[in-house]
Amino acid sequence: MGIVNVYMGDMDETLILLKSLLNGTYVQPFNGLKDVKKGVEIGKMWENYILQICDDFPFYEQIENYNNPHLDSFSQYDDGLDLRNYDFNQESKMDLLLHMMIATKENYRTDTEL
Repeated sequence: MGIVNVYMGDMDETLILLKSLLNGTYVQPFNGLKDVKKGVEIGKMWENYILQICDDFPFYEQIENYNNPHLDSFSQYDDGLDLRNYDFNQESKMDLLLHMMIATKENYRTDTEL
């Protein structure tokens, strides 16, 4: 078996830029020096490339129905307490690990029942 290249990327900045191209906000700081239509066209091209890569390689189509990509998906676990002044150092690492395990298990159970 030959060498297999694996490429990993952090998509945060890419997706922020993509969104700004698609909705036209990318060109605003340039005061008319950039073409909005061309930016949207480039954004749509990027979007198609990203979706094609996701479909072809990381099995996106198989997992997209189980994806909760928004913080609202965790709202069922939020007790509404204001945490601005909360001392997280008072929590032990074991407490934090248990909270994460419970949230992950319940979120997984919810996702698989869909």
